[in-house]
Amino acid sequence: MLMGAAHKQMKTTESKVREMTTEATVAAKHEQMLRQAIGRMYILQDIMRLVVQDVRSELARLDTMPRPPAGPDKSSSVAPIGEAQYHVLFILATSGSLTAGGLADRCHVANPTISKILNHLESDGLVERHIDPANRRVVRVVLTDAGRAAHDLMKLRFEAALGRVLEPLSESELSDLINAFDHLGRLVGKTEDRPLTSRSWAPGQSPSPTPQDPGISSHPLLERLDP
Repeated sequence: MLMGAAHKQMKTTESKVREMTTEATVAAKHEQMLRQAIGRMYILQDIMRLVVQDVRSELARLDTMPRPPAGPDKSSSVAPIGEAQYHVLFILATSGSLTAGGLADRCHVANPTISKILNHLESDGLVERHIDPANRRVVRVVLTDAGRAAHDLMKLRFEAALGRVLEPLSESELSDLINAFDHLGRLVGKTEDRPLTSRSWAPGQSPSPTPQDPGISSHPLLERLDP
């Protein structure tokens, strides 16, 4: 009987050792795959670098095109808008309204820097500053209609550039990519597609314009972005 009990105990011990070994193997494999996934994530930086280069090239091409002559009030002559200004437009488009200090925090720049950017955008009619009705000591920055249209056009150009970068992928590869981003979306609580801009574009082409409100489309900056 003692031999039987000892044999049973040995079997139990062997079973536990196998379970622990299996768990350790699974944990080690998960750790290895996690490291591989982390390494692959840096590819996104390279993809975004290609997209930004594409957008910059397109904007540089537009900057070489003849601009409409300035009117008596100089309203048709607009200084070029850089990436920092578009970053502000993007933040305001997604956040609604913010104080200058709030924008500085979001853009990771100093208050004097954000003030210069806002002065630039305000002089071009893309943003406005309003006193907060709930606290008249607070001034909030909001997009104008022209500012929102400029943001939408820039977003459209970004989507078109991203489409050109991803175009070489097959349908199967694109499906794998979508599934991968679905997994990532669960980590941040976003599993639905974000709406793309309403204008149409095709890979290898620039965004195609659609009719706009005449008061917005006549803004000289939009004439340069959307020839």
